[in-house]
Amino acid sequence: MIMNRVLKSAAILLIAALLLAGCGTPPPAVPPTMTSSPGVTNIDPPLPIVEFNLLDQDGIETHLSTFQGKYTLIAFGYTHCPDVCPVTLGYFKQVRILLGEESEKLNFFFVSVDGARDVPARMKEYLSLFDPSFQGMSGEETQVRALIRSFGGDFNIRDAGGLRKDYLVEHTASSYLVNPEGQIIVKYAYGTAPELVVENIRARIKG
Repeated sequence: MIMNRVLKSAAILLIAALLLAGCGTPPPAVPPTMTSSPGVTNIDPPLPIVEFNLLDQDGIETHLSTFQGKYTLIAFGYTHCPDVCPVTLGYFKQVRILLGEESEKLNFFFVSVDGARDVPARMKEYLSLFDPSFQGMSGEETQVRALIRSFGGDFNIRDAGGLRKDYLVEHTASSYLVNPEGQIIVKYAYGTAPELVVENIRARIKG
């Protein structure tokens, strides 16, 4: 009698399990940000960029409209950076070479998080060491901080309140792709292989 009850209970549990399996559990909602491959995060819906007023490497005022009309690969850093920034700009160079003629459809921007030292002339000299076609922007700290935060990043100037002449700046190391409408659509983790970046950019340019 006890055995029959056990078997009956087991049968009920099995049937319930099968019914649940047949109905299925609703799939989780697709998050607004999904990673398509290691180091490459596609952002959907695109993120807006705040308006800004900075100077480019030629001392010309730049605004949000500077990012509009063309795809833009952008990174934040500073010219006295000992490691991350030279590597990132080296990656940018490789991306431009791998894209070949398609690189004409892309702007390359390096935004300084150290406006006190990175005046336009310094930016131009520094960027020319990597590629003369690369463009830079620098300016007031409040402007740059608002801009980088719209990308989800930030920076910290370790100058002891302006007392130190030689100092480091901690900053977001990722780079980003901006669409022709001036919106952030992809985040590339620091160190992502240039081939993966090119593959992602190509798909968008051709799309």
